[in-house]
Amino acid sequence: MDERSLEIGIGLHCEATPELNEAIRRGLSYYLFDIKEALGNGVELEEWDRGWTRIWEPVALAPFDTAYGAEVTTRFARYVAVLEPMLEDDLPAEVRWSR
Repeated sequence: MDERSLEIGIGLHCEATPELNEAIRRGLSYYLFDIKEALGNGVELEEWDRGWTRIWEPVALAPFDTAYGAEVTTRFARYVAVLEPMLEDDLPAEVRWSR
């Protein structure tokens, strides 16, 4: 094993068409200051593999015990709570997850 630390990524991966992913990235970039204020400066918004978009943060990998599981779950839930209202305003009607 190399000396780099192992990590997981917590966040949102947008793996639709490149056009829709770009629209989502632009929408999220509009809110990026607010997102970083709510989630922390470690959050990264970027184009990713295959024309995808992601907004995420690396988290050090640890043994998956109850405490670590709770930490990861809480952090992921925070992403949903912060990003969902922003995305609801910007997503086309055919890809929204609530009406």
